[in-house]
Amino acid sequence: MPDKPPDPPPPSSAVRMISTVHNQWAQFVDQPQPFIQTMPSFVTTLTPMYLQILAQSCSLAGQGQQYQCQFAVVLALTACELATEQALVALLKVRGTDSLLSEAMLSIVAGRRSKTLGNRGVMKVFEALTRERGPTNAAWWQKWQDFRTLRDYIAHRGDAVTQTQASECAETASLYIDYLRDTVERVGRQPPPLAAP
Repeated sequence: MPDKPPDPPPPSSAVRMISTVHNQWAQFVDQPQPFIQTMPSFVTTLTPMYLQILAQSCSLAGQGQQYQCQFAVVLALTACELATEQALVALLKVRGTDSLLSEAMLSIVAGRRSKTLGNRGVMKVFEALTRERGPTNAAWWQKWQDFRTLRDYIAHRGDAVTQTQASECAETASLYIDYLRDTVERVGRQPPPLAAP
């Protein structure tokens, strides 16, 4: 019997992936960057939408102009919302819930509010599905919450954002997304609970 091939390396963090995608993208596009660019199709077909949005956030934060930094913060938190939705749908699937029911449930739980773990209803569902506490004690959690508030201030009051804030927001969003990905992978590897007789 031939030797089993080695396991693939663990997935890299979202930031390293974004950096790789951005470098490939920069090589592909040989022109000045407008405010928003469209990624080439080879990137969009291989990359989840939330990572594409996070990559755009990183790109805008790096350009440093005020409106670009504001938009970078908004995009970073939008990426978190999309990643949370996908994580919850994946967790519901692991627990045996139909995808149509998953979407309906998310709409009811979050309502018109943010579909992130910053929403108490979403956090409760996440904790029930993972059977563990959410990331509220993680080193990055409070900073992520602060950036959620900053995003609201940008959207509703037009608050200014520095390039450092925009870059840190994208990095913190990346940590949030890494946490979701790692949690979904860990829960997905757990054996299903025994059915009651």
